[in-house]
Amino acid sequence: MMKPTTKLLLRVPAIILAVLALTACPSDSSEDYLNVSTNQLTLTSAGKGQLTISSNVSWSITNKPMWLNCSATSGKGDMLLMLTAENNPNKEERIGTLTVKSSAANIETNVTIVQPGAGQVTVDDQITVSPTSIVFAADPDSRSVTVSANGSWTMAAPVYGAEASGWLALSINSSVIYSDATKAVTIEAEKNTATTERTATITFTCGTATAVVMVKQQPGGETYSLDVNTTNISFNSSAASSETFTLTSNTSWTVTSSEAWLTVTPTSGSNDRTITASATENTLKDARTAVITIAGEGVQTKTVNVTQPGTGAYLTLDYSRLNFDSSRADSKTFNIDSNAQWIVTTSASWLTVSPTSGSGNATISVEVADNNDAAPRTATITVSGEGITRTVSVQQSGNSLQVSPQELSFKWEGEEKSFTITSEGSWVVSGAPSWCNLSQTSGSGNATISVTAAANNSSSDRTATLTVKSGSISHSVTLTQNGQKVPQEGDQNLPDHSRSSK
Repeated sequence: MMKPTTKLLLRVPAIILAVLALTACPSDSSEDYLNVSTNQLTLTSAGKGQLTISSNVSWSITNKPMWLNCSATSGKGDMLLMLTAENNPNKEERIGTLTVKSSAANIETNVTIVQPGAGQVTVDDQITVSPTSIVFAADPDSRSVTVSANGSWTMAAPVYGAEASGWLALSINSSVIYSDATKAVTIEAEKNTATTERTATITFTCGTATAVVMVKQQPGGETYSLDVNTTNISFNSSAASSETFTLTSNTSWTVTSSEAWLTVTPTSGSNDRTITASATENTLKDARTAVITIAGEGVQTKTVNVTQPGTGAYLTLDYSRLNFDSSRADSKTFNIDSNAQWIVTTSASWLTVSPTSGSGNATISVEVADNNDAAPRTATITVSGEGITRTVSVQQSGNSLQVSPQELSFKWEGEEKSFTITSEGSWVVSGAPSWCNLSQTSGSGNATISVTAAANNSSSDRTATLTVKSGSISHSVTLTQNGQKVPQEGDQNLPDHSRSSK
């Protein structure tokens, strides 16, 4: 079995080919170019690999093995292409060809893809670079990146974007193979005198593994500026209103708002301008915020923070007192006008409300049970929310009970008489004797009760007492019936059949 170090040495020609391929950039920025980091790539034992594409034209993958998947099949400009292969069912390695082509520029590059067989053991190449991106200011500057690898590695010459000449200098040579496990690389940028941003790509390769650093430099040339006279705007009230701020600039710009309730005018322009920010009415109780963003060409983006107060929490009731004139069960309503969440509670069990919680405007139903006591009673309904408390006083009249007449006398032959009940509540009648029949023994409100007495066949008078009760109030009705009168000798009123015949 080949040792890992031997394998890496055998790969050196491929590395050098990759370096030569990347350094073959056109010297004239007007020429189209399409470069690939290597012409032959051996995948890892896990079937993984990477290709770096450097281009200033559109390109596409026009040919690849059926067993190979690519992270992208087309693009424009620089891209790191991730390759993943299906499992190789064979013991031997398999080889395929991947074609990167630009039809517009008539450029085509083939890459040979090698996947180890199922029985082959390989050592996966590894290389990393940190950081992976650098942004230089327009003035001359330098930064360093750290390269870490598990084998020998090389650096390809920087691949520039549309620039006609290289503007980067590096502390290592692209023609040297390095064996350092970790190495710091210094990247220096010249002053950018152009008015456009420029880019470059630096690729580090360890066997089949690559790591890429993307480099950008901000434009120089004419110095663009953009500034605002404030970074905060606070509206004075929740009503619809407008505020202004001043934008000072020598470049073109756009202005956007983060929220629909805040609009800006104008939304684009150039040079100095007064910007108007208009807010709609804030009907919410809480304050709200938005951000105005001002972006310009070649300048740092500016932001203005905007705050508009809310209406604040409010909670009012249309009634502060409810009077129930009847002691009987009854219901009434009151209305809540609010922009807050609220709860409703009561101080007495004979009083119920619905609903007991909610938010915003609502109608509250209030129900009282029968008051069976003679005395009136009171309770309190409390509505509270957002630190605001409102109350409604509730009073229910006491029960009244009158009975008339309170005495009824019946002939011995039997007869029907009545008494009346005057009440605000419910009532029951009890104590009726067996010789009397009542038309009604319970009810509510006013009623007339008929009492029918049967004949009294006894010579003795008889009496009974009816009790009429409503809550804690009660009255009595006395019932009296004469006994049957037995005729006596010599009584002139004797019936004819009781006199002696002569």
